[in-house]
Amino acid sequence: EEIPFVLPETGENEVWEVLADTAFGDRPGPAPALPGGQPFPLYGRSLVLMRAVLKDEVSHPVTSTQIAKLRRDARAMREQPEQPE
Repeated sequence: EEIPFVLPETGENEVWEVLADTAFGDRPGPAPALPGGQPFPLYGRSLVLMRAVLKDEVSHPVTSTQIAKLRRDARAMREQPEQPE
């Protein structure tokens, strides 16, 4: 189910960079960088991580494999017993 959303306005030389979008996984999704004020498709039960950056600083989006690794690492850190100081 698509949820209508419009990106907040950005500075003159800035765009919204899509870092991760769980609705698409490793498949191509919407453009990796969009100017503010543009419609952006959001989907129920998914997460989109974006940041405003200068147009010439746009990098590559995070893959679902990288997200899964970050989740595993965070879970492992929570499960470690506390070390005395």
